[in-house]
Amino acid sequence: MSPTAACIVGWGARTVVGRRAPASAAAVRAGISRIADHPYMVDKAGEPYRVAMDRALDSHERLPRIRALLESVMSEVLAAAPLVPSSRLHVFLALPEPGRHFSRAHEEELVSHVAHGLSGRCRPVINALALGDAAGTVALQNAIEACASPGALCVVAGADSDIDADMLEELDLAGRLMSGENRWGYPPGEGAGALLLTSPTTARHLKLPILASLIGVGAAQEPHPEGSEGICVGQGLSEAFQAALSKLDTRVEPIDMTYCDFNGERFREREYAYALLRLQPGALRSPSRFVAPADCWGHVGAASVPLLAGLVIASGMRRYASGPRALVWASSPGPLRGAVALSLVQN
Repeated sequence: MSPTAACIVGWGARTVVGRRAPASAAAVRAGISRIADHPYMVDKAGEPYRVAMDRALDSHERLPRIRALLESVMSEVLAAAPLVPSSRLHVFLALPEPGRHFSRAHEEELVSHVAHGLSGRCRPVINALALGDAAGTVALQNAIEACASPGALCVVAGADSDIDADMLEELDLAGRLMSGENRWGYPPGEGAGALLLTSPTTARHLKLPILASLIGVGAAQEPHPEGSEGICVGQGLSEAFQAALSKLDTRVEPIDMTYCDFNGERFREREYAYALLRLQPGALRSPSRFVAPADCWGHVGAASVPLLAGLVIASGMRRYASGPRALVWASSPGPLRGAVALSLVQN
């Protein structure tokens, strides 16, 4: 195995099952779910929306909720970071895809908010990647490149929320939400995740704990995403898997566990099935075993990759991992597909 020149030395999470990373991971492992009736909104059938909602947040609009989630997770992931005002910190933000409920102006506001929060603590260089559920994989690719600079520290943070009145109504009318009448819908949720990365050399120099090493990251475009013309046969996800695993001899070192953003939407399951057919036999030790926490914290969108990577880290820290290697993957509503191969490190 030839890992990349980057490792994870810190993590943070804010989800509906835990306001900090360890609590979120423990709740998912215990199977605790916070999917419940919306306090006042009903769907087109007259039943309350079933949502995973952070009830500590005051606003009922998407942007302020994402902003609050992002602020919380940035505070956690940087709590032990050795920053001084002259430090340069690369921040890569995984954000929702552009659309009616997330605009370029929203993206710029979040970048400005993060920059303001870091003012006086370091010199942040912030890049936003509004690419949806798999945005975290592209953010990790950028972070790996940035970590090649001596002494570099990077944060990959993702945040998203479906808890917005107009957005819930639109998703409901499109038949995408989980309900008593829709078996194949998903539970809308919200959350944020963050990873602190650096090179192994810098981690040792700064005496930071290496929680996991990045083996490889793959991002690819699906030519026929859900809702488009043509037949999807999982080409994009297959290419993302192959890129993430390209530095790993899976005949000797197979993936021990998979973490993904399955949420009830059928296209994700179909793409995974097609992608498995293209993998080398035995590449995944047990293809039918995976962790898909949407039934606990709901669909978390652009926060998926850093949050799922955090679950891998927790499994190593608490010593319940099935083995040292894990594969994290996610599919955006649009064409982006992404995968990350991780190796747990015992300190």
